[in-house]
Amino acid sequence: MGVFDAFADTLAAKPAPLSGLQDASAKRHADTRTGHGAPRQAARSRVRFNYYEAFNKQVGYCEEITQNLLSAFNAGEMGTEQLMAALHVVENDADSVDHDLRIHLLTDLIVPADRDGMVMLANSVENATDKIEDIAIFAYIYGAKYMQPRMRDVLEHMAASVTLLREACERMDSYERFYDEIYVRVTGVAQRESACDAIFISAMHNLYATDEMTGEKRQITAALYEKFEDAMDSLEQVAESMEAIIAQSR
Repeated sequence: MGVFDAFADTLAAKPAPLSGLQDASAKRHADTRTGHGAPRQAARSRVRFNYYEAFNKQVGYCEEITQNLLSAFNAGEMGTEQLMAALHVVENDADSVDHDLRIHLLTDLIVPADRDGMVMLANSVENATDKIEDIAIFAYIYGAKYMQPRMRDVLEHMAASVTLLREACERMDSYERFYDEIYVRVTGVAQRESACDAIFISAMHNLYATDEMTGEKRQITAALYEKFEDAMDSLEQVAESMEAIIAQSR
């Protein structure tokens, strides 16, 4: 991903934690989601790589970023350096999982499902995580700490959609047994994306049809709405990638 490299010096001071963010860092680093260096390489030679577990981790980090964004939104702490620092920590861990997953997809002779489909899923989850991060980055760059209420509606749909994707992903290693449950969840994401489309159209209409906001502030708000829309669209792409894998594997 690498988007946060430009902020490395700024974030090195580790600002005080946000009141609205989940305190997930300690729990995340206490589990076995990631490892570094020689121990991981040694484990690779002894244990078959678990692709579905890696996808679960990918989606888990995406969910963590989304929940942190929602918490910051509700606390009025969007567009802050503290939020950027918190998301930077999660992004680094997500990069590690993504790297391992891609190495195995490129080098393993046998994979548990269609290889192209699994590559597409990995790409779509990474893209969705990036798009969600883009909301925070945009708000930080332009100092957009005030958010319109309809943006919260979209963000809540996003958070619910990522949870549906995680629940679907947790069942993918037994997709024949849980096909119906997976299908209900991926179609649920599509339904929420449609609801967000309606919110986006209505909000953008109100933004330009009234004189409530003018000039630069209106342009920034419109661009921020587009960031929310892009992020929700990317979550639907994840759902479509999951559905394609289980359809091809039946």
